[in-house]
Amino acid sequence: MELSTKSPEAGEAIEEIEVQKEGENLTIAFNPKFIIDALRKIDTEEVEMNFVDPIKPSRMKPLNAEDYTYIVMPVRMYEEAGE
Repeated sequence: MELSTKSPEAGEAIEEIEVQKEGENLTIAFNPKFIIDALRKIDTEEVEMNFVDPIKPSRMKPLNAEDYTYIVMPVRMYEEAGE
């Protein structure tokens, strides 16, 4: 999975992480604060993330656990002029 961020204040960053994936590739954007909030509550090394499409809510939960589920809404991505 490729995680990327771009902001006028902080610049750009791209990070690749190893994942087990099912389904088609998807480009989706989230407010990073909401993802970090969910990850802080999950005490496991592995997290299950379920995505439907770029505009529907996504689910995050500890892998193989049902005691915690976090729903996060994606944000709309805007292309910069010239891209």
